[in-house]
Amino acid sequence: MPQHDASALLEQLKELENGAVVCPESDVPEWVPEALRDVVLTAADAKGLEFQAVCVLDPGKYLVRLGEAEDKVRDAARLEEHMRRTAIDRLRVALSRPTETLVFVDVDADDLALSHSRGLLGDAARYEPEDLVEHLTDGETTVEERVDRRIEEARALVGERPERAWLRADQAVKLLGDPDLPNGVSDEEIRHRARTTLLAMAARLLVDGVPIGITRHEVTTAARHEAAALDLSESEHWSDRRARDPRTLGDQQGSNVAAFASCTHAFDELEAWSGAADRRAASPFGLLDATLALGDQGQWLRSALPSVAQTLRGALQEQAASRDTAGHYAGDVEGWLRLTGYPGDIAGEARHLRVLAVEELIEHDPEAANRTLRKVVPEDTRLVARVREAQGRFDEAAEAFERAEMPEDALRAWRMAGRWEQAIGLADGSERADLEWLGNLQRMVEEQPTDLGERLTPGERERLHKVVGRVTRE
Repeated sequence: MPQHDASALLEQLKELENGAVVCPESDVPEWVPEALRDVVLTAADAKGLEFQAVCVLDPGKYLVRLGEAEDKVRDAARLEEHMRRTAIDRLRVALSRPTETLVFVDVDADDLALSHSRGLLGDAARYEPEDLVEHLTDGETTVEERVDRRIEEARALVGERPERAWLRADQAVKLLGDPDLPNGVSDEEIRHRARTTLLAMAARLLVDGVPIGITRHEVTTAARHEAAALDLSESEHWSDRRARDPRTLGDQQGSNVAAFASCTHAFDELEAWSGAADRRAASPFGLLDATLALGDQGQWLRSALPSVAQTLRGALQEQAASRDTAGHYAGDVEGWLRLTGYPGDIAGEARHLRVLAVEELIEHDPEAANRTLRKVVPEDTRLVARVREAQGRFDEAAEAFERAEMPEDALRAWRMAGRWEQAIGLADGSERADLEWLGNLQRMVEEQPTDLGERLTPGERERLHKVVGRVTRE
């Protein structure tokens, strides 16, 4: 933070009970105003003391200097080690003073210093100065109330102030702590709401754009962690039910096991789709299917989709007629349309999209076309006939063509099936004459004397093959 904000923070923290501001340096930083220098303890001043909360000034810059000193030690073995060890001891003293809350306050820090601070703190929430003061001074509020307050603020601000909404949601999940410890939240309902709120904020940011001051990596890392926690909680829930009464799972046991990773999977699908250079050309099916699979647990994801509903609907309409994606339309098209807020006749539009997909698939993947065709309701007899013909199921194709009143196509299918008896009624001219001749030939063969084949001489058999060959020769 800038120096003037840091000075204002020190002014607010000077009356902090059971808390301290500590710097790891041997002297108080020069930027600290004279009137506030007594507020800051050096590592030597703080040694042997304990505080509920400690704010460490400029830890990132201090860590950078320690790293530089370590590099020099490697290059010059005779460099005096005492100063470096003393510096490390000062930092250790500063970091070990708090019993509950450790805060890093980096002032006018560059990216390198900030990365060192974050690397040492690990999974810690970011706080604005006013939030930090509230957190450290509001001793009468329970941790559950603090979490609730941040959840409500995050939900209220996500549309107008997305960066602050994200910070408050992140603070909420970080405050949850260990449910088995006194300063943690044991209420599972609150823990669940905090995690789904962070996921909802993350989904909105990925869909609408991550604001300046937050990185996409920060958002996805935190969200994936909370998604995994929700999946683990769901897994433990079903395991507990199974232990108490295995019959409660019934035939759905396998599907419930598969759903344990649904939040993580759904977030991964959202991240992939939202990160595409051209969202309209990107495949929406994984995202939509994963959202549907979450059911009632997916409100955190559903709430992010309205702003991109038109893009998703456009992709569904365009990709039905694409060879690469048409096979997806054997899936829950009606569910996709509901998710994307389709305003018209959902059943009718789903049927239309599936028909487009089947027509695209018929020639190059008849089996995929057939899977989608099963979902076309009411049946499109013309389309059924074309798919059966592409599958090589010519008898069924011919029958369907006749139901569709397509006699030329039915004639072709009957002939492909070798069923000239059925075909002859649809033919005329030379084609009818050909079929009549084949019918006569079949009757002659059926009327042959009993055991004629056994009495044929080799010469007669050879000549008969030649006669038949004249007919079948292309």
